[in-house]
Parts: sequence; C-alpha cells; structure tokens
Amino acid sequence: MTRDPLRPWALVLSFALPMLLYTLTASPGPYWLDSGELAAAGFLAGIPHPPGHPLYIALTHPAGLLPFGALALRMNLTSAAAMALSCALLARLARQLLIHFGAPPSRASLAALASALLTASSYALWFQAVRAEVYALHLLCAALITTLAVQMELRALSPRSPDPAPPDPTPRPTATAPANAPPQDAAADTPITAHADAPIADTPVADAHADTPVNDTLIADTPVTAHADTPIADTPIADAHADDAQVADKPTDDAHVASTPTADARLLFALAFILGLALANHHYLVLFVAAPVLALILARPLWRRALLSTAGLRACGFGLFGLACYALLPLRALRDPFVNWGDPDNPRDFWWLITAQAFQKSLERAQQVDVPQLLIDLSVQIGRQLTPVGLILALAALAWLLRRPRRRGLGLLLGALVAFNLVTQSLMNFDPFNPDVHGYFALSVWTLGLLVALSWGALEHAAAHIRRTQAPAQARIASILSSAALVGLAALAALNTANTFDEARLDGFHDVELTSMAILDPMPDGAVVLTSSFKTIFNLWFEQAASHRRTDVAVIHRNFLPTPSYAREIRARHPALAALIGQRDGKTGLDTDAMLAMAAERPIYIEYDVNIPPRLAPHLVPEGLLLRVLPQPLPPGPLPAEVDERQRRFWTALEDRIGLHAGDRPLDLETRRYLVWAHYLTCRALLDAEHRDLAAFHLDRALSINPSSPELWELARRLNTPTTPPTP
Repeated sequence: MTRDPLRPWALVLSFALPMLLYTLTASPGPYWLDSGELAAAGFLAGIPHPPGHPLYIALTHPAGLLPFGALALRMNLTSAAAMALSCALLARLARQLLIHFGAPPSRASLAALASALLTASSYALWFQAVRAEVYALHLLCAALITTLAVQMELRALSPRSPDPAPPDPTPRPTATAPANAPPQDAAADTPITAHADAPIADTPVADAHADTPVNDTLIADTPVTAHADTPIADTPIADAHADDAQVADKPTDDAHVASTPTADARLLFALAFILGLALANHHYLVLFVAAPVLALILARPLWRRALLSTAGLRACGFGLFGLACYALLPLRALRDPFVNWGDPDNPRDFWWLITAQAFQKSLERAQQVDVPQLLIDLSVQIGRQLTPVGLILALAALAWLLRRPRRRGLGLLLGALVAFNLVTQSLMNFDPFNPDVHGYFALSVWTLGLLVALSWGALEHAAAHIRRTQAPAQARIASILSSAALVGLAALAALNTANTFDEARLDGFHDVELTSMAILDPMPDGAVVLTSSFKTIFNLWFEQAASHRRTDVAVIHRNFLPTPSYAREIRARHPALAALIGQRDGKTGLDTDAMLAMAAERPIYIEYDVNIPPRLAPHLVPEGLLLRVLPQPLPPGPLPAEVDERQRRFWTALEDRIGLHAGDRPLDLETRRYLVWAHYLTCRALLDAEHRDLAAFHLDRALSINPSSPELWELARRLNTPTTPPTP
C-alpha cells in the first residue's frame, strides 16, 4: 500500500495558511454590527441577541480568559480558528472524493489544498473570520454536517467490506479457476487476471474508506474476478470504469449478502450530535442545512432503515445532547449578566428568546422580495466570491456529478445544499453591502469551493481514460493538461487572495473604539445616554462590560424597551431611572415628559432617530454624536456660537482620528454608513427645530461621504425650502 507524502502537509497547510491570513488581517478591536455585543457576551458568558447563541458563548468564553492580547482580538481570533478549520475540512473532504473518483493521491492533495485556499480567500469567508461573529462557527458546524452526509452517501453506495482476517498460508483456488490451476496468493482476496499485453495504467486504485490508495496502479481493461464469498472492493474501482463502460454490478446469489451495504450507526450518531450543536448556534441557518441531509437519509434505504430502528432513537438522544447547550441560557440568566437579552430565567422569556420573536418581522417581509432581482444579486455576489472562473468550474463539476447514476446522489446533495442555503436570503431583504449577508451564504461558497476541486477531478478522470485508451502522444497531452489545470487552480487561489485582501482586511481598524470613546469620555458624571441604533448600544456594551470604560454612565436603548424583560432589567439596574419608562398604546417605551423633567436634575443625552416625536426636537442641542436634552425648548434660528463652534471642532477631530480624509486606505464601509447616518439624523433633528445653519454643516459632511444618497438630497431640498408660516 503506497503512502501519499503530501497528505499531511496538504491538510496542515489548508488550516495553517488561512489561519495565518486571518490572524494578520483580524480586527484588533470590536467591529460594527453585532461584533461588540457578541464579544462582550462571550467574555461575560452573557446572553446575546436572539436566539441566544449558547454554543458560541460556550466556546468563546474561554478565549476571553486567556492572559495575552486585547480582549476583542482574542474574540476575533476564535472566528479565525473556526473558519480555518472549515477550510481544512474542505481540503480533507475534497481529497477523499478526488481519490474516490480515481485521482492520484499526491495530485489530489494538491488540488484539495488549492481549492481550500481559493475558498478561504473569498470575501464571504474571510470577512467573517476577522471579526467576532457567529457565522464562522456556523460554517464549521455546517462543514462537519456536510462531511458526515457525504460519508453516508458513499457508504450507501459501497458494498460491505469484510472483516480483516489473519493471513492463511494455505493457497486456495479461486471460484473461477479450474481445479488444477496454480494457487493464488493468499493475501489477495480478489485475484486479477490480465491479458499478456495489457498495459498497466498510472491511475490509482482508491480505497473508499481510506485516503491512502491500495496501489499506485490501476489495471486498465482488465477483467476482475472475485471469490464467490468475497465482494468486489469499494466503489472507487467500479466508479472509475463505469463512466466509460458500464460495469455489471449484479452479485451472485451467494455473494448478495456480502455485497449489501451496511449502515455505520456512528455516522448517524455523529450527525445528530453536530446538528444539535449547530442548532444551538444559529438554528435558522441550520434548518436549511438539515433539510437536504434529511432528504438524503430518507432517499437511501440503508439509512432509512437505520433511522427507523433503535439506532434512530439513539441518534435522537445524541441530538438532544447537542441541544443541551441551550440550558446555558437560563443558568446564566440567574446570574444577571451585564449582557442579558430577554432575561430567560422563566419558560416564557426563554421561549421568546430561542424562537427569535424579535426578528420575525424579517421573515414577514418575504412576500415583498423581488425574486428575479434577488436571483441576479445572489448570482453576482456568488460569482465574485470564487471569481467567475471558479463559479463556472463548480457548475461544470456539478453537471459532471449529475451525469452518472453512481455520482448523482452526491451531486444532488451538494446542489441542494447550495440551493437551500441561498433560500435563506430569499426570506429577507437582500443587502449586498451588509457583511452579515455574506455570512448567511458562506456555506454555498464552501460547497462551491468543494465542487471546484471536483472539477479538476473530472478533468483528471478524463485524462486517465485518454492515457488508457489513446496513443502515447495523446496521453502525454492529457497529462500536461491535467497538470496545467492544477497549476491554474493554485493561480486562481492566489489571484482571489490578492483581489479580496483590501476589502476583507481589518488590521488597524479602531473606528468602533474611537466613536465609542467620543461618546463616553466627554460625558458628565452620572449622565444618562439613550441610544437608538443597535450599533451604538452594542459598542457601548463592549466598552462598559469588557473595557470597564465609564461605567458610571447609565446606557439605555430606547428601542429595546418594548421587548420582554428589558424594561424590568433597567428598573432593577437603575432604580432612579424607572420614571423614564412608561406605557403608551399598550407598549412599553420612553416617557418623553418624564425625560424632560429629569433633564433638569441630571444630564441626559439621546441619539436621534426617525421615530422620535418631533415636539422633542426644540429641546435638543447637539453635543458630538448625540444631542443633549434640555428641560426648556430653544427658540428657532441660529444656535449660540459656542455650540456651533464646538460641534464643528468635534467632527473635524473625529474624522481626522478615523482617517476619513487620509486616503492611505479605503474607509470601512460600515464606518461610512455610521457616520452618514449620524450626520443625517443630527441634520434632521436640527431642521425639525429650525436650526438651519448647523443643519447645513451636517448635511455637507454627510454628502462629502456619500454624495449619491437620495435621503440626503431630500434633506437638501428641505433645507433650501423656506419655511411657510402656519396659517392662523
């Protein structure tokens, strides 16, 4: 049995190279969106937004206890490690399938490594690996599920391998040999007889259950005979020949029992356990992974029988064991952590949290989706992940798998995984500029990367056939083309890395820390901050909970008050602020009158939003990123000169620290969106209060960042329209 010296190196490099790439480009601090909240929750073993993501918390909390590096960087590197492991799984599975379809082991290792690096360099994977997010861990779970499902498909197509027996020194004749024929070698269970002039081909015989080939040569055009009680070896040999000449696979009556595939219940148990764990991380996405896998199980009698037997009941137990991670949520809620979404210490709040009822409006928008435009947007985004060439190769490999019956099950599984994963985006508004969206279809990119490797396998399969059947000149050309394709695959990975580098890198990113410090540091002692954007509250949670910055400032997110338990939590944590929480139209929210009255006693700052009552605008004066609440309204017209000058100095200094006008590297897209939104809301508040001079300053700043925004030009038209006095 020949060993592949490249196998360990390929598997190690498929993890080490992506991990190195992700580590060098990881954000040193928290990022926008959910990253600050997840990092704070992981550090505190708290409870992040629905559905709670208990598996993510359980795995990232130990990273927060490590004694080296910045806390945010440690949390970000957990995403990098999960994503690098996903790439290593891709390389391992790709190599196994390539050998299964007859590729030489060493070349299969190189092709698997190149396809793993190509996938690792896609934006969908890279950007999820350099920040604290749940999508890298989700992809790792989904990759494990896919790997196990592929093993189950191969097992369903493979005849049962006999148990190994000690060598028998007594020669015995084969079932096809005459009685006086010379004895066969006892070590060979399946004798192979060849024509005297039949050449030996270079294609390896692959073992379906091992990465290492049985032999470095495959006997071409040679009839294979077997003992009556010995099955033909696993599927790679049959599959390698069946594409060119249909191989009869009908066993004799005596060999039928030995040829029947057997279910390995351990695969079923492992699949159920990983599914349970994955559901404890991001259950919405995992449901779209489980659907095609369950269809595979039900389509194969081998696994359908196992599922309906006692093994199926035991598998359910393993699945429930994985789901037991959810017990972490009520246990931690009893400790009242700083990040405590839903406070799920009772069945009602626990159910509200894990069912993600706060986000079900996203699913209600499914009827509003423009399906043709969605398909166009998804195609464009998928095409840019692996380059258009990579996408074409992946689709060609999928067609190659679907062409032959013995490969069709695998092709249907991989195609269904891509299709079902893309369906997740059809149930909500697709925003190609939202980095979380790319985390949603990362499994599609991973699966297409696997198919890219199989596209080389299809080419090598055709080259092997040419080498067996054509003249030496054509055989040399086929070998050269196969080698050139392997080099091209490696070059494609390098090109994709270069193209994605600037877009995905976050090394040197400190925008979130700078904006959070700009909010908290100037606050008077005992100030109250009322946020409206989830980005702002998540960033302040991280600064207060993980960095212990300005913990004397009470931070309340006004848009979270209607959610169960949040108002109760604020009343318990800040009893003096209980008067700010009132009821209107049966919903809990901010009491505007109580806030104006309290503003006379302690400093209150608010982040303006479109749902703030316009009557509050005259009571607001801008101070940095927020607006201070005044107990008495200001008259319309220009604000005091010191207010105007202070606001202009603040924004000039903040933009310089962020590097808005430095030009040495592109400004982060989410930072741009945050700054534009802050300018837009401040301008809108000032226009509502008729402070047009300072409103024009914020509008100009916003347009300098995003001159094509229709919302900003609508404000510009409003700003240039004289106010019509109300009719008496």
